[in-house]
Amino acid sequence: MYSLYEYNFKSHMNSIREEALEDGITIGEERGSERLIKSMLGKGKSPEEIADLTDVPLADVLKYSK
Repeated sequence: MYSLYEYNFKSHMNSIREEALEDGITIGEERGSERLIKSMLGKGKSPEEIADLTDVPLADVLKYSK
């Protein structure tokens, strides 16, 4: 039986892995959105059209239109 004050290395490492996975997924989604927006801009879509089609806020789309 473990006391409340014992350090549980395995549980701690699992928590760190879960956080890293969530961070990686978030970064991947952001990069994918950026690539999609830049591609659409390159094909002549307006920032307003892109925001409407992707549900990305117009302010975020405009960051890539410069």
